[in-house]
Amino acid sequence: MAIIGQNRIDAILNSKPEERRLIFEDVAGI
Repeated sequence: MAIIGQNRIDAILNSKPEERRLIFEDVAGI
């Protein structure tokens, strides 16, 4: 499991669903 910084969490919470999916894919290494 990747360690996500607070600023990354804020970015996820403030992002649109499609952006959020890209962030999760990046974190998951897909």
